[in-house]
Amino acid sequence: MSHISTQEQRDQFKALIRKHVAEVLPEEEWIWLRERASDQIAGVMPRPLVDPTETPEQLIDNNICEDSGESTDQIIAGLCLRATEIGFIDGRPVRYLERTGIYMWDIPAETDSDASSSLSFWISYPSNPPGW
Repeated sequence: MSHISTQEQRDQFKALIRKHVAEVLPEEEWIWLRERASDQIAGVMPRPLVDPTETPEQLIDNNICEDSGESTDQIIAGLCLRATEIGFIDGRPVRYLERTGIYMWDIPAETDSDASSSLSFWISYPSNPPGW
């Protein structure tokens, strides 16, 4: 069985992303990724809702996902991405995958045989990140 994140871990994850977006991420990169979200869904029916007035805080608060499958390390290696550590939760790094708009944190597994689980956030939500 995979480990499921706690509310405290989700809150810490959101706080680290908010801080990175506000203090480190170039505003142009945020705008480019949000424009990509709108452009990619133009022909999708039914059209997913993208609120252009949604603040970064609202987008982050409403769109954290918990996934199972590949670990962050596997994704980074498989797509040849560069990642920046933006903080730590429970001794594990929270990473920003450069130029994709993806933030990820691997949830500690209960046993070595558990499937990998992670928290993630995509700036381009609901569209796929660049290169995905």
